[in-house]
Amino acid sequence: MKKGVVIIIGIVFITIILFLIIYVYKIKGFEKFDERTSLCIGGCDNEACITACKDMYYFAKAEGDGSLKWCSKINNENSKQGCEDLLYYTSSIKDKKISSCDNINEINLKERCKRKIVYDEGIEGKNPDSCNKLNDWPECKDIIRINIAYYNSDLSFCEQIENSEMKSICLESVNLKKEEEAKLIQPLVSEQTNPNTNPPEISSTPYSGAPDSVEVADPINVYLNMY
Repeated sequence: MKKGVVIIIGIVFITIILFLIIYVYKIKGFEKFDERTSLCIGGCDNEACITACKDMYYFAKAEGDGSLKWCSKINNENSKQGCEDLLYYTSSIKDKKISSCDNINEINLKERCKRKIVYDEGIEGKNPDSCNKLNDWPECKDIIRINIAYYNSDLSFCEQIENSEMKSICLESVNLKKEEEAKLIQPLVSEQTNPNTNPPEISSTPYSGAPDSVEVADPINVYLNMY
């Protein structure tokens, strides 16, 4: 009798151990996953589901750490390529290296990468000639000119625009912006130049000449649809 009980207890013990081993392998996969991924895997009833959960985890880790080693762990080939492309794109923009964009496999993202670098360089340096680095973006210089003009309230860059429609929008937008800026500055100038001006009364409502929001046509939203 005792021998039979011992055998039963032994079988139960071994069963529990095997169950724990299978559970750990299924949930953890001998890797340390976050709680969200563990719950995802725990809800799976097939290997494909488990693999998909792990792939999402590796993709998120790669995006967070910026390390290609996580991309290499992804099982799905499309997801793996997308992961690598994303990291190449991010690092290329950060390092401002157009040549690094060529590591990107997806054609549209590769083009977006190059245009982003050229655009940022042109805006920061107020130099439309940065576009000379690209041969397949004819609107590049005008797009940079219209944005430099707008953000710096500089009409001279509008005059350099070759596209007549873009030039018209540029002149209109910059002039409107300058008018609104003048409305905001005028009250301050009057108070500073007239020492006898009484201090303005404190009011709970905003100054009538300075509305809470001024709708100005922002050219970057009109013509910067390049990525």
